[in-house]
Amino acid sequence: MIKCESCCHCWYGDKIRCPFFQGNLENTTIDEIKKLSKRDTSAELYLAACMLYGHRLEQGPKKAVSIIKKLSDKGFIPAKYVLSLCCFDGIAVEKDNKKAFDLCYTAARDGCNLAEIKLYE
Repeated sequence: MIKCESCCHCWYGDKIRCPFFQGNLENTTIDEIKKLSKRDTSAELYLAACMLYGHRLEQGPKKAVSIIKKLSDKGFIPAKYVLSLCCFDGIAVEKDNKKAFDLCYTAARDGCNLAEIKLYE
């Protein structure tokens, strides 16, 4: 099972950071992130990851993966990486190592450092 740390390194506390969300998460409420996600792709991925991992939101893997797939299909590279994690572990999708590798490789090739690290595991 993947954990929050697999896609980001955010945590509760004074300093919250996420490699995919471009904004400042310090002192930002989840309701503010929800509003922002309607016009900001990185905020939308952050929300989906929160749902996927049960961080700051109730866990909802199927809904989260549908959002992540939509973002991945639009070419958002970080979403391809997060979707690859779901495919590696079979979270709300069928476990598929080839698809997972292909998604992770594409994300790494296009500049996602976390995907590059995952390929070396």
